[in-house]
Amino acid sequence: MTTEPATSKPTQAGEAAAVGSPGRYPEIFRRVLLGSTIALLTARMLAPGEDAGLLQVASGSANLVFPLLWLMAAVGLTVWRVWSRHGDWHGGMVETALLIAVGLAFVSAETAGYKHPARLIAWDWLTLFLVVCLVRQLAFSPRDQNALFAVFLAGAVALAVQAVYQAMVLRVPASATFAEPGAFAAWLALFLPGIAAAVAVCRFDRAPRWLRIVCGLLIMPAVGAFMSAAISAYRQADAMTPPLLETWGATAKMIVAHPWLGVGAGNFSRAFPLFQGPNAGLLVMNPRNFLLEIAATYGLFTLLAVLIALGAFFVQAVRWLSRNRTPTSEADIETAPPDGGRWEYLLGGMFGLVLGFIVHMSTGDRSQEDILKEGWFACFRCVLWLAAFVLFDFLPWTKRVRVAALTLGVAALLLVLCVCPGAGLPAVTVALWAAIALALNALPQPAYPVVNRLALTRILPVFVTGSIALLFLLNVFNPVVSSAENVQIAVQSAKNYRTAIQEKDLRLLNQHTGDLASFVKTKILAPLAEAANDDPDDARVRILQAKWNLVLWTLRAGDILQALACAHQAEKLDPQGRGGWEAEFQIRIEFARQLEASAQQAGAALGPAYRIFLEEARPPVSPAERVLIEEAKKKYREAVQANKKEEINPFESAIQYQEAAAVLERYLPNAPNDADLRYRLAETLYKAREDDRCRERAEETLRLGAAAPRPLLTDEQRRKLDAWKDLPEPAN
Repeated sequence: MTTEPATSKPTQAGEAAAVGSPGRYPEIFRRVLLGSTIALLTARMLAPGEDAGLLQVASGSANLVFPLLWLMAAVGLTVWRVWSRHGDWHGGMVETALLIAVGLAFVSAETAGYKHPARLIAWDWLTLFLVVCLVRQLAFSPRDQNALFAVFLAGAVALAVQAVYQAMVLRVPASATFAEPGAFAAWLALFLPGIAAAVAVCRFDRAPRWLRIVCGLLIMPAVGAFMSAAISAYRQADAMTPPLLETWGATAKMIVAHPWLGVGAGNFSRAFPLFQGPNAGLLVMNPRNFLLEIAATYGLFTLLAVLIALGAFFVQAVRWLSRNRTPTSEADIETAPPDGGRWEYLLGGMFGLVLGFIVHMSTGDRSQEDILKEGWFACFRCVLWLAAFVLFDFLPWTKRVRVAALTLGVAALLLVLCVCPGAGLPAVTVALWAAIALALNALPQPAYPVVNRLALTRILPVFVTGSIALLFLLNVFNPVVSSAENVQIAVQSAKNYRTAIQEKDLRLLNQHTGDLASFVKTKILAPLAEAANDDPDDARVRILQAKWNLVLWTLRAGDILQALACAHQAEKLDPQGRGGWEAEFQIRIEFARQLEASAQQAGAALGPAYRIFLEEARPPVSPAERVLIEEAKKKYREAVQANKKEEINPFESAIQYQEAAAVLERYLPNAPNDADLRYRLAETLYKAREDDRCRERAEETLRLGAAAPRPLLTDEQRRKLDAWKDLPEPAN
C-alpha cells in the first residue's frame, strides 16, 4: 500500500494541481487574464468616469472602453475554464444578489424618462458583476491575492501623493484624478486600513528597520490626503448645495413617488426639482448618500439586492475573522512562484497606468499644456506606483490581516458614501466590489461538484459572454463612440467659430470667402447630423442641432422650423431635461427679436444672440396697434388649434414671445419651485403683452422668493417683479 505524498492534499494555492494540471499554456493564459484584470483595475482609478451617462457635451466616450474590455476579459475567462478543464466556480450569495441588482438596473433603464444615460450606466453595473467574477476565479492562490492587494495599496499611495501635492502646492481641492474631493475621499477610505496594516505587519514580523520606516512614511500622505479631501468636500458641499437633511428629505419623497424601479440612472437631477422645496434653482446631481441614491435611481428592489450582497459579505468575513484567530497560516504566503516570475502584476499595473492616463486625458477639453503637465506627473506616478507595489508585495501578508484590512476598508468606504457623492462613479464601485471579491477569496470556498463536473456549465458561459460582448460592441459601443466623436468635431468647430467672431478674423476658420453660413453647415451641422444618425437617442445632439440651426437662420441661410424640430426631438427624448426646452425658448426669443428689429420698433436693439432679456421695457404701441396685436394673437391661436397651417401667421413679435412663454409654462411642472424660471416666465409674458398672466406670475415669483431661507432673486429682479405685479388693469 503506497502512501500519498504530502503535497497531494489540495490546498487553495495548489488547487490546480489537485484537480488536474492545466498545462503550461492554459496557465500562461490565466496569468495573462490576471494581468489584464490588474491593468483594468489600475486604469479605472485614473479615469473615474464622472459622466458615465454622457450628459455633458464635453464628455467623450472614452469611458465606454472599460465595459468593452471587461466583457472581453470575461470571454477570456470562460474560454480558459473550458481550455484548462479545472477552473472550479467560486461564488455564492454575493454574486447572486449582485447579478439580480444588475438585471434590475437594466429594467429600470427602460422605464426612465431619459433612457440614454440610464442604459449606458446599466452596462457599468454589469461591469461590477464581471469584476467580481474575474477576481474570484483568477486570484485564487494566496500569492495572487497578496499581489492584487499590493496593486490596490500602491495605487492608493500614488494618488494620495498627488492629492497632497494638489492641496499643499497647487492650493486646489485634494481630489487626485477625481472631479470631486468627496468621491476621492470615499475611494481612498477603502485602502487606508490596508496601508495602516502594512505597518503592523512590519512590526509583528520584525521586518528590517528601514522597511518599517518606509511603511510608516507612506501612512502620512494617505491620511493627509484623506483628511484634506474630506475637508474640501465639506466646504464645497456647504457652498454649492442645499443642506444635507433637506436634500435627503426631498430624495425620500422621490423614493415614495417611484418606489419600485426609481427614476432611472442619470435622471436624478432631472426629477429632483419636483420634490425640492423653495430652495430650488440649485442643481443637485445626487443625494450624497449611497442608500438613498440607489433607491431613488434604481428602486427599492435594487437597494435590497445590494444590501443582501453587502450583508452576505460582512457576515462571511466577520464570522471567519472571529473564528480564525491564528495569526499566520502555512497556506497564507506562496514565496516561490510556479515559473519564477511576477510579470503579470508588473506589466498589468504599468499598462493600466498608461491606459488610465490616456482615457483620463481624452475626456474633457484639455489644452496641450495641461496634457504635458499631467504627463510629467503621470511618469512620476508610474515610478511611485512601481516602488510602492514592490514594497507592499514584499511584505509577509497573512490571510487574517488581508481580510481584516479589506473588510474595514469596505466598511469605511460605505460610511463615507453615506454623506459624500461617489456611489455612481465606476472608479469607486469597481474598487469596492473588487475588494469584496478579493476578501472572499481568502475565505473557505463552497464546493459545487455538480456544476464543476458538467461540460455544459463550462461551455455555455462562452456563448453567453461572447453574445453579450458582441451585443455591446455593435449596439452600444460603436454607435455611441462614433456619435461622440462627431459631437467633439462639431464642438471644436463651434469653438473656432466663436473665437473667429470675437476676434473678428474669419481667417481663423480657413474660409477665404468669409462665408460663415458655409462653415456652420459643413463643419458643425454636418458632423451633428452624422452623430444623430449614429445615436438617435442622445438628446445632446438634438440640442446642439437646434442651437446651430438657429445660428444658421440668423445668418439668413437656414430654416427656423428645422431648429424648432430639433428642439422638439430633444424634448421628446429628455422630457425632464432643461436643454431641449431652453433651446426652443431661445429660438422663439430670437425670432421675436428679429421681428422687432425688422419692424424698427423702439427698443429693438437687444444685443448679440443668446443674450436674453437685456431690455426691461417693451416697444410702445398705440391703442389701435394694441388692438391689432391682440387680434393677430387671437387668429394665430385659432389657426393653431384648428390645425389650419395655411392660416398660421407667426410673424408678430408678441406671438413669438407668447410661444416662448408657453414653452416655459410647459416645462414649469418639472421645476415648480425654480424662482429664476418663474422670473423669466413673467418677463416673457410682459413682452408678449399678456399683462394679466404677467401680474399673476410676478406675484407667484415674489412669494416663492420670500418663502426661501436663502436669497433666490437679485435686487434688480425683485424691482422688476414689483413693477410687473402692479401693471394697470386694461381699460374697458
